[in-house]
Amino acid sequence: MIVSVNADEDLRLLKEAGADAVLYAVRGMSFSALKPIFVSETAGLISGAHEAGLEIHLNVNALFHQDEAEEVKAFLSSAAEKGTDGFFFSDMSLMRAAAQGGFEGRMIYHPMTLLTNSYDAGWWMGQGLQSAVISPVLTSKEITQMIRKVSGLIVQIHGRSLMSVSARSLLGAYEEAAGCIPLKEKNGLFLTEEKRDGRMPVYENERGTMVFTDFIQESFREILSFEQAGSCRYLIEGTGMGKEELRDTLKTYSEILNGADPADAEKRYRETYSALPLSEGYYEQETIK
Repeated sequence: MIVSVNADEDLRLLKEAGADAVLYAVRGMSFSALKPIFVSETAGLISGAHEAGLEIHLNVNALFHQDEAEEVKAFLSSAAEKGTDGFFFSDMSLMRAAAQGGFEGRMIYHPMTLLTNSYDAGWWMGQGLQSAVISPVLTSKEITQMIRKVSGLIVQIHGRSLMSVSARSLLGAYEEAAGCIPLKEKNGLFLTEEKRDGRMPVYENERGTMVFTDFIQESFREILSFEQAGSCRYLIEGTGMGKEELRDTLKTYSEILNGADPADAEKRYRETYSALPLSEGYYEQETIK
C-alpha cells in the first residue's frame, strides 16, 4: 500500500501499520493540500524512507509552464539519481524528461479522474511506465475489469479525491474582496453548494486552488475483489487525515488483506470514526445523489 503523507510523518510507524511506500508532495510542483517537502530535503527523506523499509514516491502532478520545464527536469533527474522509487505525474512533458534520463520505469501517471478504461490504461503502461492510477470515480465493477485486463495499475482505495483544480488564486481573490484573514495554505476550509449539505475541502497553494470531494472514499468490502482480480497496488490519500486516523486506516486494510472479515473490520473502523463522511463513492452507482 502506498500512502500520501505530510512531510513530518513518522515513517517507522507507517511501516508497522502496513505501508509499503510513502508519497510526498514537492513544494512548488504539486496539486496537493498535504504539507510539502522542500527540494533541499529530498536526499534526506529518500534515505529515511529506505532505512524504514519503505519505497519513496514524489508527487510532481502539477502542469508546468515553459519557463519551468528545465528546473523540473533537473529536479527529476537529481531525485532519480538519489534513489526516488517513483514520480506521480500528470504533465506529459515529464515523460520526455524521464526518457532522456533513463528512468521512465519510475513514472506513475496520475491524471486525477481521467484514466477510465483499460485501453487508455494499457496504452500508458505500454510506454514503459511503472504504473498508472485508475480514476476514483468509476464503479467497483469497472475498476475490477481494468485490473483484470491491465497488470500493475494503482487503485485509490481510501481518502478524499482531488476533483477540481484552478491555476487561479480563488481564495486569494475572496480574501481580497471580503477583507478576511489570509487563506493561502490554510487547512480546515470548506465549500458548500446551495442544494447540498456536503462540505468540500478547498485549499490554495502557489500552484492554484484545489477542491476535494465532500466524502471520504472507503473500500473495506471491495479491496478483496480488487486483490483477486489481478496484480495491482493500493493508494491511501492522506489529505485531511490525522496521524492516528491514517495509521488506523492502514492497519484496517492490512488486517483485511491478511484474512480479517471485511464487515467486522469496517464496523470497528466506522464506530471509531463515526463523525467522518465515509462513503463507497461511485462504487455502486455512476453518480452520487
